[in-house]
Amino acid sequence: MKKRLKVKNDLIFQKLFGRQDSKESLVSLINSVLQLDEEHKIEDVNVIEQAQQEELKEEDIQGKVDLVAQTKDGITLNVQLQLVNRFNSDKQIIYNWSKLVSNSLDIGQSIGQLNKTISISFLDFDFIETENYHSVFHLTEDSNSNCKFTDLLEFHFIELSKFRKIKPDINRPLERWLLFIEPSSTEVLEMITYRDPGISKAEKLLESLSMDEEILKLYDLREKAINEEESKFTGAREEGKKEGLQEGLYLVAKNMLNAGMDIHTIKKVTGLKAEEIIALQNNVFNNNGF
Repeated sequence: MKKRLKVKNDLIFQKLFGRQDSKESLVSLINSVLQLDEEHKIEDVNVIEQAQQEELKEEDIQGKVDLVAQTKDGITLNVQLQLVNRFNSDKQIIYNWSKLVSNSLDIGQSIGQLNKTISISFLDFDFIETENYHSVFHLTEDSNSNCKFTDLLEFHFIELSKFRKIKPDINRPLERWLLFIEPSSTEVLEMITYRDPGISKAEKLLESLSMDEEILKLYDLREKAINEEESKFTGAREEGKKEGLQEGLYLVAKNMLNAGMDIHTIKKVTGLKAEEIIALQNNVFNNNGF
């Protein structure tokens, strides 16, 4: 039996949800996020296929993918998956949303025909300062959150890193989908595919993708690129922490020098070398006009 492919791989996510022939699964996923009542659930979408996603070279792969779809009544949906925290996700999401809004009107249409645009972001890292794995944002008045400026924008954030910390409830559609997206046991997969036709179809497509040699080749390239990207950003973060710690020790040493403490004591407290403290001492004295 072949190993189950990772749904979070950008190529696989694109194949499962970003094509017109897989829109049933996309509709099910979107409805699980929006959690609309039966009367207002999305029944169909037009998936705007992005063929360039399949033509990416290895060096272009960055562990992220954006899918765009539109409902029959004109609502634009941007579904994105991002695996690596580049610390600019807020700016990127706003930029993507603004582009979709500006492109939603055809030539000759009036501004009054502008329709709602919804952004749905699946993130594999902590992003929002809440404990909930699902956060929803609208544009509201600061002192009265019930006063909404407009209904034309809506942002959903699904933080997979937080979802992994909870005990999932398979009675909740969104949590069934997240169990599908995350690595899950065979028993769990059997339960959620039985409960949800959209997930069942996606799982069958995933199995067929795992038997396509060309897909497997591209899949491995993307996995390699994603791992390298994560390592690069992890290394940069660790280096930043070290630099921040060093600056903090220097600040403590400077304060101790200003308080008249001796080099031996400062060395013992901070762990800095004597020559580093002497250099700081000379700098402190010079700056103070001694």
